[in-house]
Amino acid sequence: MEVMGIWLAAKIASFVAKELKMESCKKFVWTDSQISTFWYKKWPKNVFVTNRLKAVLESNVELLFVPGKLNPADLGTRGVSFDELKSSKSWWHGPDFLQQEEHLWPKLPHGGVDIQQTINALVSVNKTKTTITLQNIEIEREYEIDTNLSWIDLKKHAAMKMKNTSNENELTVEDLIKVEIILIKQEQQFYVTPQITFILIKILTPLY
Repeated sequence: MEVMGIWLAAKIASFVAKELKMESCKKFVWTDSQISTFWYKKWPKNVFVTNRLKAVLESNVELLFVPGKLNPADLGTRGVSFDELKSSKSWWHGPDFLQQEEHLWPKLPHGGVDIQQTINALVSVNKTKTTITLQNIEIEREYEIDTNLSWIDLKKHAAMKMKNTSNENELTVEDLIKVEIILIKQEQQFYVTPQITFILIKILTPLY
């Protein structure tokens, strides 16, 4: 959702700049999504996300991070009254930091944002005490995903690695079925989201 919002904002910014004959001016799109900003900097191995972020780059719009507490767009979702919104300086004029030099603008936090190869949290349940443990777990793909390959070719490459062979003719139907399940599980683990983790925590945390 955040990536689509960034993509749409970049298209609108480019359209407005073109209509106002200001195409050479700097254009910025701000987001409070750390994950989307990180993807924009590091390029995820996800075709859909990559294509959208590529379109942002091609529009010559710079994507920048703004903390949620400084994001005026969030005011409408915080239960702010009409009178408060009407008198809000940041709503009408943007955050104060926009009046400062660019090097003083908010930066993407370094800690805890290594989304590309980190599962944000692992929920573990102690059978005797029912406790919730949050950890940062760094993972690496056992089977690298080459987005230039078709699904069947990707499975063949992974199956050959699994069987430790370079001969495609040695593969069986069972090998391809097995490696397909492995690849799906790998990607499910790799892209565990904080939202899923939060749901699990709510389910597993006792009410008393």
